[in-house]
Amino acid sequence: MPASVVRRNVRKYAGSAAVTDDREFPGLTHWIIAQEGWQAVADHALHWAETHDGRAAEGA
Repeated sequence: MPASVVRRNVRKYAGSAAVTDDREFPGLTHWIIAQEGWQAVADHALHWAETHDGRAAEGA
């Protein structure tokens, strides 16, 4: 999926209750698990999930 389509989808959710974000990892394809650099993607995804899981706002 082209990055422009992803960015358009993120903009469409702006103002809704949905939590969205967009991050590109240059040089990596959709087959990330088999590529060097997959750890950076996993670290980013984990950090994003921990930041947006809702518990931080609830004081958990």
